[in-house]
Amino acid sequence: MAAAIEERMARLAARKEAALEKAKAADARLRKLRAEQDRMARISARKERNKALIQAGLLVEMTSLLSLDRGTLLGGLLALARSAEGNPEKAAQWKQAGDAEITRRETEKAKKKTEPKEPALDGFSPAPLGAAPPTTTSRAIAP
Repeated sequence: MAAAIEERMARLAARKEAALEKAKAADARLRKLRAEQDRMARISARKERNKALIQAGLLVEMTSLLSLDRGTLLGGLLALARSAEGNPEKAAQWKQAGDAEITRRETEKAKKKTEPKEPALDGFSPAPLGAAPPTTTSRAIAP
């Protein structure tokens, strides 16, 4: 009877060890998945930040402010931020003007896409319709 109990205890201990190994493997997979999730969140946040920076740069370019030196540009932006602070009416006016300019530019860009383009001929103009093709004159080589 004691041997049967010992044998049963050994089987239970082996099952316990197998369950612990399985739990360790599951824990490792979970940690790996969480690390991947964190990495993807960091990538997404970096992409959003890059997008915002590029859009801000494009707005600066649209206003032709890229020609200013960094200090002048920063000073102007700081003054702009201060004047918008506590003045929602002024900010609303700026938004309306900015949205109108963006819409104008997008409309202009859309028109350019739909306009037919002239084929580039590297400085040559096409012959008028109905014109005879150019002829080549061949010279006979004298003996």
